[in-house]
Amino acid sequence: MYVHVPFCLKKCFYCDFYSVPYSKTKTQTYIKYLEREIQEFKKLIANRKVNTLYLGGGTPNSITEEDFQKIYQNIYDNFNLDLQEFTVEINPGAGLSPEFLKNIGVNRISIGIQSLNNKSLNSIGRVHNADDAINCLKKYSKYFDNLSCDLMLGIPYQTKGDITYFIDRVAEYIKHISVYMLEVPQNSKLKSMINSGLKVASEDELADLYIFTSNELKKYKFKQYEISNFSLPSYQSKHNLMYWSYMDYIGLGPTACSKIGNIRYANTNDFYYKKEFQELSKNEMENEFIMLSLRLSTGLNLEIFKEIFGANFLDKYSNKLKPIEQYFDVDNSFIKIKSEYLIFENSLLVELLDF
Repeated sequence: MYVHVPFCLKKCFYCDFYSVPYSKTKTQTYIKYLEREIQEFKKLIANRKVNTLYLGGGTPNSITEEDFQKIYQNIYDNFNLDLQEFTVEINPGAGLSPEFLKNIGVNRISIGIQSLNNKSLNSIGRVHNADDAINCLKKYSKYFDNLSCDLMLGIPYQTKGDITYFIDRVAEYIKHISVYMLEVPQNSKLKSMINSGLKVASEDELADLYIFTSNELKKYKFKQYEISNFSLPSYQSKHNLMYWSYMDYIGLGPTACSKIGNIRYANTNDFYYKKEFQELSKNEMENEFIMLSLRLSTGLNLEIFKEIFGANFLDKYSNKLKPIEQYFDVDNSFIKIKSEYLIFENSLLVELLDF
């Protein structure tokens, strides 16, 4: 289960996620909409177990502890929770104490750091600085063993030295790191800044930074398990692995999506959001299964594919695989993209699938 908390103290210049400025009044309206949606899904999934809970945003720690408690209590009261993992995204400098989160049952924290270069942070509109980020890591590491953080590649003023420094500083606190390549939405503030002369990495430079970062993380025993995610052994994100394994999931809040069986539910991009429905065809589900599975370093499980879709993957896609077979490995009932080519998954999917 994912809960989108749409409030932010300030919108980052690159951000394309739905968010609104925090206010107490808006938070109460948001909670009422959430309560209504919880009742809808309670009927849909009956007594099925919820194995992971993830509160993201936005900035979940921009709301008060009282309102956070209301959200969690409503979920606790209406769903059959059997949580293996309970993650909350936080940003340095905002609220929600580690003691409060620990007591409510959170066992994993994901911190949006992005960079430890203050000039880079300022250029993308982050509200924290490098000292705030390190202090946040120190503070939460006293209460949580399972800490994750984000690193963004390709942002202004970033050097390879910055990346090495970032990894060196955070490695003692974290068990997991998500490495994202900068994307610049057309209508973002960052796009207009780039049009005015601000420099960001090119596609080739981004690819080079990605490979460099992967190699730097290996020095600290971080193993890549998905295109953008690296962890120490046994610290992969259980929540995200369920998405990539094409399990059913519930998404609550503005813009959140859900999948139950062959039905997708998508909430509109609006504070007063509505729910839209789509019945997925077998072909659409097959394409999604392939796309998600091939994001993983373990790749696509050939036996599960046959069990779900009633076909031998290697036979069905043999003609399309042949021209690109050098980018794949097949072993132990899995087909996977070779690690050095994972970054090019989208290009390989264009060759493999009919969209």
